[in-house]
Amino acid sequence: MMKIDKTLPALPFEKDALTPLITEETFGYHYGKHHARSLC
Repeated sequence: MMKIDKTLPALPFEKDALTPLITEETFGYHYGKHHARSLC
């Protein structure tokens, strides 16, 4: 059986790179929880 890695890839930029367009907290929630959910 093949094992599949279900982790989010590392971002090519810092989480605060989009400030002031989006806060680091909002970005962390979106990327860390919303996108992680799609891996389930």
